[in-house]
Amino acid sequence: MRKLVWALVLAACSGPIDPDPATPSPGGKADGIAAGCSRPAMFIMGTPRNFGVAPGGPLAMTCTSSRWEATEIFAGTGNVFAAGGFQFHSTGVWGSGQNWGDNRPTDGVADPFGEDIVITQPGRYRIVFDDRTLAYQLLRQTSQCDSPTMFLRGTFNGWGQQGMFCLGPNQWAAIAMFIGQSERYKFDAAGDWRANWGDNQGDGIADRDGADISAPGAGRYLVTFDTSSGRYGLRLVSAACAWPTMYVRGTWNGWGTTAMECENGHYAINIDGGAGAFYKFDAVGDWSLNWGDNNGDLRGDPNGADIFVAGRHHLHFYNDARYAYDTHQ
Repeated sequence: MRKLVWALVLAACSGPIDPDPATPSPGGKADGIAAGCSRPAMFIMGTPRNFGVAPGGPLAMTCTSSRWEATEIFAGTGNVFAAGGFQFHSTGVWGSGQNWGDNRPTDGVADPFGEDIVITQPGRYRIVFDDRTLAYQLLRQTSQCDSPTMFLRGTFNGWGQQGMFCLGPNQWAAIAMFIGQSERYKFDAAGDWRANWGDNQGDGIADRDGADISAPGAGRYLVTFDTSSGRYGLRLVSAACAWPTMYVRGTWNGWGTTAMECENGHYAINIDGGAGAFYKFDAVGDWSLNWGDNNGDLRGDPNGADIFVAGRHHLHFYNDARYAYDTHQ
C-alpha cells in the first residue's frame, strides 16, 4: 500500500465569509439508497489529526440516512500539507481494511486507494459519504465573525501576526507549530495589541489584556478561540520536528527556498523532477546548514553533493541523520 501524505502550513482568512455554505465543493449527490450504510464503520483519516496515526487518530463517521457523516476543521489552502487533506477508511487503521481518495481530476466520487482529497478553503466542514455509490460532499459550514481579523501571536512566531480563520459564529482557528517546550502566545484582534486576550488564571477562558498563555509543548496544534465565551482550546495535530524550518532547493525551483512541512516529527513535500533535476535540503534557507548525498546511500551528508530525482516524488527528511523519498503516485 502506498505511503499516504500527512500533515501543515497555515491558512488565514478574515470573516465574514462563505455566504452559501451548502454548496458542495466538489461532491456528488448520493442516490438516496435506503436502509443504512453498507459497511459497519467508516473513518476520516486526515491531516488535521496526523492522518489517523498517533499522535492524532482517525475521526469516526456516523451513519445517518444511509450515508456516513462527520464534521471536521480544515486549515486547507489547496495544499495537502496545510491540514487540508484526507481519505475515507473502513477500519481507521492503515494496513487493514480499505481506503478511498479521489484521483485527479476530482469528480466527487471516491476512488479505491485514490489520491488524497484536498480542502481548498479553510473552515469547518460537514463531510458526507455514500459507501455504496462512493459519492461524497464537502459542505462548508456558516462562518460569521464580528471582527474582520484575528491573529495568533507568540514566541513561536516572534510575536508576529499569524492569521486565524473564522469558523463562526465568532469562533476562530489556526494551526501553530510550537518548536520549544516553553512557548507562549496570545490572541490579537487587529494585530496592534489594542484588543488582545491572554489568560490570567490558566483556566482555558481568555481574559482581555491577560497574561501570556503557555503552550502545552512542542508540536503542531490546532488552536481555537471563541470570542463570545472567551474559551480557547488546543488539539495536537502532529509531533514537532527537530528544526524549526526546512527547505528543499533544486534546479526545479531555480534553487529557491520551497518550505517543507513537518509531519509527525519529520519533514515532507511533494516535488516533480520532470525528466531529471537536482536538489538539496536546507534548514535555514541560506545554505549555512544544508544536506546532500555524497554516496547515494539515502543518508544526508552535511554540505553533500546534489541529489538527483526524476518524476514526481513525495520526499521525506528525517532530521539531520538521513533522508529518504517515496514515489508519490
